[in-house]
Amino acid sequence: MIKKIETKLGYSQEDTDNLSQLNPPLNSNWDKPPNDKIKELKRRIRNDLLNNQKNTCAYCGLDLGGTSEGQIEHIAPKAKYPEFTFEKENLAMACHYCNGFSKKGNYDTIEHKNYIYQNCSFKLVHPYFDDPIEHYGWVANDKKVIIKALSDKGKYSIEMLKLDAPLMTILRGKKIIADIVISTTDTPQIDDNLINSVLNYKS
Repeated sequence: MIKKIETKLGYSQEDTDNLSQLNPPLNSNWDKPPNDKIKELKRRIRNDLLNNQKNTCAYCGLDLGGTSEGQIEHIAPKAKYPEFTFEKENLAMACHYCNGFSKKGNYDTIEHKNYIYQNCSFKLVHPYFDDPIEHYGWVANDKKVIIKALSDKGKYSIEMLKLDAPLMTILRGKKIIADIVISTTDTPQIDDNLINSVLNYKS
């Protein structure tokens, strides 16, 4: 249901040069771009993320537009970690539901900070660094798909992002059903056993 992001953003040499000229704090440059080049970079970031994530939310795995339109998300919040504002692996597309200020504002995503982003340890299931299969399990129940934690990171992410909320369980069930219908020529009888068989299928 939730997939690791396998392709990270790529910055051109021009992008790198423009970013090197920004003055701290970098988060202010994100919110109020100082020039058209940064605005264009943000537009390309958005398009690349949508393509890399196949138009799904990095956190809940649902199609963007299911819970809301997608937003560029800073995994380590730019308000607290401005130095990571333009870090490629700190940027992902998330739905408004997962990216709500009321959620992330009360949680910290970094457990141990390092000045090198990739060497930080994260409390949540990181969309680029962690395989969701190791942290989440799924249970079908009355055409709903309930998420279960398989690790401390999984538990933290579910709690922080409210991935077990009723809306999420219903939308996951609908997505599974839609995927089954699209992939078959004859519409099958949808039941919990069929949903579970899809969830547990190993390709």
